[in-house]
Amino acid sequence: MHVTTRLRRFTGSEFLQFEYSDELLQSVFNALCECEQIDLHPNNVMLLSLSDSLGSAEIEGAHTTLSEVMSNVQSTDTEMVRNSLSAMQYLMDNGVSRDTVHRANSLVLGATKDGYRKSMVYIGSLVRVVHTPAPVGMIPELMNNFYQYSLENKILESIVKHFYFVYVHPYIDGNGRTARAIQRTLLTDRWLPIAKAISCHTSGYYKSLQESEKSNDISDFVEYMLYRMLDACTMYKLFKSRLTDEQGYLLSKIDNNGGGEISMRKASAILGPDAQKTIKALCRKGFLKEVTGAYRLVWR
Repeated sequence: MHVTTRLRRFTGSEFLQFEYSDELLQSVFNALCECEQIDLHPNNVMLLSLSDSLGSAEIEGAHTTLSEVMSNVQSTDTEMVRNSLSAMQYLMDNGVSRDTVHRANSLVLGATKDGYRKSMVYIGSLVRVVHTPAPVGMIPELMNNFYQYSLENKILESIVKHFYFVYVHPYIDGNGRTARAIQRTLLTDRWLPIAKAISCHTSGYYKSLQESEKSNDISDFVEYMLYRMLDACTMYKLFKSRLTDEQGYLLSKIDNNGGGEISMRKASAILGPDAQKTIKALCRKGFLKEVTGAYRLVWR
């Protein structure tokens, strides 16, 4: 299917447009419906929300662990995770509007001031600029269009708005983390771990953004995000099984390993004699799958 949006590129007069697979979109819709029928145990919601906030911070280059965040270790990276969590929770509680997004971005940054940026920024490095965001003078009009824009299909609307927010880059910093919080809020009132799903495929995220920014066709980003939504739904449904403290702790340890897997020997070093029982329980519940010489998270 082909869709032409009412959101213009700021470098020309073309409207953004995209194509998508009806079959893929229906799969996401079905998965979301399943998730909305599942009420998670509060302990599982806490673990999922922290993991999602960590994922959003990891996309921006944070290097920390759930253990450090939960143990209240103070560092720039753990603060980034806590700030992301605060912003996500704020939008879940208050919805998406100009005022709430201003506030969410200030929470992301841990700042007291809010409002659109007043200076030009460039995305990339000193030797290579990968994206030049909207000129300062155009931001109010572009963001008015952003808030007025809607699609009958809320899945597609959330994806388009995610892209457009990052594309315009209305704030001095924290745009990606804010955009991911907006998308999840627009999509569902469940703590769907979209940012965590993206963090497992970060290179694809940035590649699809960059490809979509080159023209008015954002099909690459739409397809990428539909698959990440399926991943997020898979993760959410796994958490319907109540986790013991040992199971939740071990999952956080495995997820912080770059490869997302652990050997029985390493698990024993973490949990002692309870390691084998905990590993087997996580396999039965669908969190882990056995691979050669190790156990791997199913979403890795």
